[in-house]
Amino acid sequence: MPFREWITNPRHQPWHYQQYIVPEIPFRVHYHPEYELTFTRNARGLRYVSGEMGSFDEVDLVLVAPNQPHSWQSSRNTDGSSQTLQIVFFNEYWLKTLAEQGLPELRQICSWLARIRHGLLFSPVLSASLVPLFAELHEARGLARINLLFSLFAALQRDEGARPLGDALAPRAPEPRVELALAYLRSHYTRRVTLAEAAAAAHTSEANLKRLLDEVLGRSFSAILAQLRITHARNLLISTTQSMDSIASDSGFPSPSNFYRLFALHTGMTPAAFRRLRDSV
Repeated sequence: MPFREWITNPRHQPWHYQQYIVPEIPFRVHYHPEYELTFTRNARGLRYVSGEMGSFDEVDLVLVAPNQPHSWQSSRNTDGSSQTLQIVFFNEYWLKTLAEQGLPELRQICSWLARIRHGLLFSPVLSASLVPLFAELHEARGLARINLLFSLFAALQRDEGARPLGDALAPRAPEPRVELALAYLRSHYTRRVTLAEAAAAAHTSEANLKRLLDEVLGRSFSAILAQLRITHARNLLISTTQSMDSIASDSGFPSPSNFYRLFALHTGMTPAAFRRLRDSV
């Protein structure tokens, strides 16, 4: 399973910055209760965030939501050059407290953060433009550093090219009944769950919930349930040595054959091929 990482922060600050200069990035799936903004430069490899695996190249900027399993992995550069990771950890409670006690300008940032369920990949254009700001952040101290942090937040939330990571179920628009149904499914997908149960949790009829899921998410009930189970299975495939049958059972699939079929249908590869991805860098 992913391990719970304890962030090195001896003064228990509400936000914390770290920089690493490394020859390569090892694959270590982990999670923690803080948000993590990771800026990776001069590295190429695989990025894993809450069930979604993809490649990254040269400049990569990602915001990972709290308690989401994640990792990066890269090989050594052929020219022997170092790879740079600049990481900002912060907790949402700190920003909400500031917003409520004298900095209402931060409310917009708090609302933006609340919509990030798993992770957010920022556009290459924005990422490249923020290289100077991250350089300043590394050198700055005191109020200058906190001002740069807030400038960074403001730039991030304006990025129209950012895309969600590990979150295929992000609603196109807020809909309370859909949110209630999704919350119920996210809590119960590892067992047998029915449309009737989800509709009851959303305080609506089965027919109405089917219509809402199609209108708001563009997905059927069965497709949503499969996506939740596949994301869970991806996490287990990457971070454990469990057998395929065990993963199928733990992820809520009714049978191993159903697991193999739906995983291949949704990802375009077998579970075994997905597990081998982490070793392909």
